[in-house]
Amino acid sequence: MSANKSASAQKLGSDLKKVDAHVIHADEYEALPEITHEMLATATVNKGRRPKFVNTRKLISLRLP
Repeated sequence: MSANKSASAQKLGSDLKKVDAHVIHADEYEALPEITHEMLATATVNKGRRPKFVNTRKLISLRLP
């Protein structure tokens, strides 16, 4: 890794200057579907946490002779 580049810039792999310079035009909005009430009714809320695993590990102690 070179000293003048940050670690996060190498992991991202995207040209953020190009993305920031892009101006969104009206024709780009046509590709997006309209959000309906049915879509919102079936949506799930993700709070950014890892889902709980059903088979969680449990601490046990084992005494060997």
